[in-house]
This record gives sequence, structure tokens and C-alpha cells, in this order.
Amino acid sequence: MSPVAQGIVDVMIWGMIAALATISVMYASQSLGWTRLNLPFLLGAMFTEDRRAANVLGFLLYLVVGWLIAFFYTTSSSKSWVW
Repeated sequence: MSPVAQGIVDVMIWGMIAALATISVMYASQSLGWTRLNLPFLLGAMFTEDRRAANVLGFLLYLVVGWLIAFFYTTSSSKSWVW
């Protein structure tokens, strides 16, 4: 695998790990009663009125946004990109 392809794979893996970690913290804090804010649900509710579908859609959108943020962050930093 070329260094560029490996860099893209690394960004996607670490972006997914970071997005899953933040989602886990948000769901745990909501389950413990520390907050009522649920960002994945808010994202999904912009596109559907069904609560269950909004949670699933919001989760997927949050992962995609996490990947995009990780990719743009990596490409904006000249030290961490492979080319």
C-alpha cells in the first residue's frame, strides 16, 4: 500500500474511533442523567420525525462528520500528512 493510501486509511480509522468515543460519552452522560442533550438525535431529527430513525440517522451522520473533520484536520496540518 502506498504511503498516501495508508495515510487515508489511518485518518479514517482514527476519525471513526474519535467519533465513536464522543458518541459514547454523550450517550453515557445522557443515560446517567447528567445532560439531556443528544447531538446525534438532533442531527437525525433535522431529516425525519421518527425518533428511532432519527437516532440511527444521526449516529451515521455524526460518524461521517467525524471522518470529514479528521480528514480536513489532517490535510491542513503539513507535519502530519504523508506528502
